Amino acid sequence: MSDAEEIKSRLNIVDIVAEYLKLSPAGANKKALCPFHNEKTPSFMVNEERQIFHCFGCGKGGDMFTFIQEIENVDFPQALKILADKAGVTLSGYDKKKIQEINQTREALKQAAIIYHEHLLSPAGKSALDYLKKRVVPNRFIKTFQLGFAPDSWQFLFDKLLALGFSSKDLQAAGLIVQSEKSPQSFYDRFRRRLMFPIANSIGEPVGFSARVLPGDQSQMGKYINTPQTQLYDKSRAIYGLHLAKTAIKKKNSCVILEGNLDVILSHVADVQNAVATCGTAITPGQLRIIQRYTNNISFAFDLDQAGVEASKKGIDLALSCGLNISAINLGEAAGGNKDVADLVKLSPAAWRQLSKKARPAMEYYFDIILGRYDLNQLEQKKKAITELLEKIALFKNHIDKDYYLNQLSEQTGVKTELLYDLLNEQIDRVKSQKPFQDPARPEKQPGQSSQSLIHQRIINRVTALFLLYPELLNRGNTPFIQKIIKKHPQSDSSQILAVILKTQARFNNPNKYLELISDDKLKTKASRLIMIAQNHFNPYNNTKQNEDFSPQADLDLCLVKLKQALTQQKLALLSQKIKRAEAKNSSSGLKKLLARYNNLLKTLRNHASKK
Repeated sequence: MSDAEEIKSRLNIVDIVAEYLKLSPAGANKKALCPFHNEKTPSFMVNEERQIFHCFGCGKGGDMFTFIQEIENVDFPQALKILADKAGVTLSGYDKKKIQEINQTREALKQAAIIYHEHLLSPAGKSALDYLKKRVVPNRFIKTFQLGFAPDSWQFLFDKLLALGFSSKDLQAAGLIVQSEKSPQSFYDRFRRRLMFPIANSIGEPVGFSARVLPGDQSQMGKYINTPQTQLYDKSRAIYGLHLAKTAIKKKNSCVILEGNLDVILSHVADVQNAVATCGTAITPGQLRIIQRYTNNISFAFDLDQAGVEASKKGIDLALSCGLNISAINLGEAAGGNKDVADLVKLSPAAWRQLSKKARPAMEYYFDIILGRYDLNQLEQKKKAITELLEKIALFKNHIDKDYYLNQLSEQTGVKTELLYDLLNEQIDRVKSQKPFQDPARPEKQPGQSSQSLIHQRIINRVTALFLLYPELLNRGNTPFIQKIIKKHPQSDSSQILAVILKTQARFNNPNKYLELISDDKLKTKASRLIMIAQNHFNPYNNTKQNEDFSPQADLDLCLVKLKQALTQQKLALLSQKIKRAEAKNSSSGLKKLLARYNNLLKTLRNHASKK
């Protein structure tokens, strides 16, 4: 038994998912609001019998390992380790080479964080430690956030990690060293004479670093430099401080997004522990989806001046368009003219605690800023103000929100609500909307694709779903025809899944086995979705009246007859074209053979029809 099988034999996916989501019964499944996209009606399903999950809204799906990968933003080996710990399983190996490489990268980052932290606390780190003390960062928070210091040395970290047994390949994969352009065999440390902020994943393991230059340094590389994109570090998904903030975020049902690393640390010092920051980027859809796993309520903290608003506007707009509840904290309201949270906490931790509770809906700030920018007594300026605010209102998905702010806009500008509604509808047409997710079991008709071809693809999907749920249906009688389908549609997702089933000669009676054999994430998602569709629509375990008389074999036979009929019709169409060309050339001998074949195919088609 493999490690994964052993883990699955000890754990239940329902229990795993229930640690993150509130599940409720839904027939043969359990349902919840999807943690991977914003929704108001549950479309996230967990099937205990099959030990899989699937969201019919966004398309995410798979087994318990896939769920942990998605919910914790980790790779497969790490998900394997998390679940192994829960199950009490000692891992013996799983794709050993890949796991070893990733584990080496992860361990290199872990050791680098330890080395930088120890160097900060040594006499050599005095300048960096003095800076942190000046910023009023207590020693226990230096330890909690594992802050460190990279000295002004070209190979300080490189030499220490080589001595620990790591290779230059390991360190390059971790983004810790840079290869010399002059000598390919030479390497140097990426971070030098900088205060080091380890960036951790949601379970607290370092995946990268953010490095700040110390005051007075003449470095030309910028105030901050971060780890480049690696197998473990993705800046579009990295969130600084999340591993330490996630419990408070869930408890308060709110997340505060700050600008910098020190802002986050000092916010935690002031006991506002639901604070995080992005890693050198504006907020991204990936980061918002991760935060949504913990809360739908987000507050942005910024100074209410033009620069502060512009810096946060893109993130606020993106979050509003995702259907999140967005509020804003105006740092300008605090005494002392503080421009960031770190300065405010240094002045008064209590002031930040109080201010963090005064978040107002982001739209109220937009109203204050935009209406304050224009003279509403001037027609052209009033039109500009209304246009700008309508662009913001158009971002809302909820009609109640739209109605509320349209009435507010009407009151403050004197323009009738009915007219504002008309203008809003024009604005909405210009707002880029996401394309709705298409069910792979019912593929969307593509340009130039015939309705017959679309129906044909749906039948293939249904056959694939049947074989996944009932692999015993595959036998010598239908295998040749299934091979023909795969050969005719080699690039089709369903064909590739069917190929996996054929390769195993359908020796498994559990669809989870096939999910484990599918390495491609896209195919695994498609397979899990097809299983859930099969479970919901034609599995007798649903105990619905319409499924009482369901026969998997009869359903498969009908699908195969339809596919054979479709293939015969395609052959007839091709023969019809050849017959026309033969008639045009007056080729009597060739025409006679073509007509004979045509008539034989017609008989075959009638036979197919009689079996339906």
